Amino acid sequence: MMVASAYRTFFRRLNKSNNVAALLTRALSTQTEAISKNRNKNASFPVLEVEVDCNDQSYQNATERGMKSIQQLDKIMAVLSDGGGEKARKRHTELNRKLLVWDRIARLVDPGSEMIDLAPLAGLNLAYGDIPYGGMVCVIAKVRGRYCSITANDGTVKGGTYFPITVTKALRAQHISALHRLPSICLVDSGGGFLPLQAELFPDKQHGGRSFHNQAVLSAAGVPQVAVVCGSCTAGGAYAPTMSDEAVMVDRIGTLFLGGPPLVRAALGEVISEEELGGARLHCGVSGCCDMFAADEDEAFATTRDVIESLNLPEARENVSEPPLVAPDRLDSLSGLSQLSRDELKLVLASVLDGSRFREFKGSYGVNVITGFGKLGGRLVGVVANHGTVTARDALKMAHLVELCDQRDIPLLYLQNARPDTVEECSDPEVLKCRARAATVLAASRVPRISVNLTGCHGDQHMTMCGISFEPSFYFAWPRAKFSGVSLSAAAPAPDEAAAAPPRPEKPSLPADKPTKPGRPAKPPPLIQLPKDSSLYYASRVLIDGVIRPRDTRKTLELALAVVSWNTPQQERRHPVIRM
Repeated sequence: MMVASAYRTFFRRLNKSNNVAALLTRALSTQTEAISKNRNKNASFPVLEVEVDCNDQSYQNATERGMKSIQQLDKIMAVLSDGGGEKARKRHTELNRKLLVWDRIARLVDPGSEMIDLAPLAGLNLAYGDIPYGGMVCVIAKVRGRYCSITANDGTVKGGTYFPITVTKALRAQHISALHRLPSICLVDSGGGFLPLQAELFPDKQHGGRSFHNQAVLSAAGVPQVAVVCGSCTAGGAYAPTMSDEAVMVDRIGTLFLGGPPLVRAALGEVISEEELGGARLHCGVSGCCDMFAADEDEAFATTRDVIESLNLPEARENVSEPPLVAPDRLDSLSGLSQLSRDELKLVLASVLDGSRFREFKGSYGVNVITGFGKLGGRLVGVVANHGTVTARDALKMAHLVELCDQRDIPLLYLQNARPDTVEECSDPEVLKCRARAATVLAASRVPRISVNLTGCHGDQHMTMCGISFEPSFYFAWPRAKFSGVSLSAAAPAPDEAAAAPPRPEKPSLPADKPTKPGRPAKPPPLIQLPKDSSLYYASRVLIDGVIRPRDTRKTLELALAVVSWNTPQQERRHPVIRM
């Protein structure tokens, strides 16, 4: 109404004046002021007041350290994105006439869809070598407006065979799919298990066979399972499409069998082609193992998009959000610090939350944990962020906020930022009792939880601050973040102050007269040596979902929150909030 009134006034005055430019400027100014007043009137929560001078020399040094770690991450990702290397990529596209894994995903997901790249560092610096992306790309993105969990074998990495880390990554994707009822799409192009490591692939319940069990259980729970056979589908991998709800198969390049032509010839003496034994025409027209025949990969992905459209699931809605007042690149400077202060932690919140707005909860109670409410991508979220050891009062405050969020169906965001406790800090029985309460309330909460390790998570912070064992929906870390399972002794220095460990002695090289075994190529050197307390190490073992650039924190969290808010079922709550 105020804007319309401004325009009416403008047109009345226009008839009495020749100064059109001045009147137009005045009218637009009136409109802007009206919108600004209206926005401020309806805005949720106060704007965070942050007092951090990033021009200080200590911040300049921190920026240098932070940028160095970010550049290292970028270099690693550039190498891993090449998959099996240029030679393997060329063979995959020119000889086998297949699309590369990222080209397949691009044709499947909605144009311009933001995606979560799940565990891209998986397979880095393992005992059996570097396995780029763990041999499998896992993303969460929109297909026909619905968030889907997409797993795709990378045929350029050892023919898409499964390593133990590949299985671990696939099971993590299934776990997220189960938590939030995300339709699962499997793009199969695999030669089965990597035979030299087959003893580590299937026996245990957390090994390869578990993925087929999960397919059946998820399907029974109403979580759709869709497969696209766009390459080899051999041995145990043949069960992925045959246990799916619907399966699409590509002519000529898609094959499906337990034992291939060489095995048939060795066992029966029969010579048969891959197409005759397990091609698309056989399985779509005779065996019925697959449901839809596709002449090429483009048709296969178009058909798969139609399958997702037919699932009778609602499209994910787009929320309108207010951008933060703090530029995201300021977080790159903070990432170089070993621990963030209270004001620095508020700067993180100001760069992540909508409009840099935050309502602190129990701000005068407890000294080392910030709790409260904000909006992220237009969605309400409860925030727990620590900047020191969790005291008894901090633990009670955290438990209270978790109970409130659980009662109101508000997702939780944990920002981990602390050094290990000293013996004095964690020896008080009252601290133990209150931390146990915080951990109990958190474990029993029903709402989605997202964790980010900013600088460090140690000891029982893994419980009170929603660490790996407390199963957050997503768990990310900054490049220089640290992990440990024990507290420091009273005399031990902080991790950044401790003396560097002496380098490991190099293994003696083989003498010139003792060559390696014939026919066995020398093992290539690892891409990078990873300290076991680093975020890169944890990401390489799929203990966390990824290492993110600090400047991308808001973008990553906004998308993760949209995913967990789309189709996650809410369980019934049966008890009131127990304050203290």
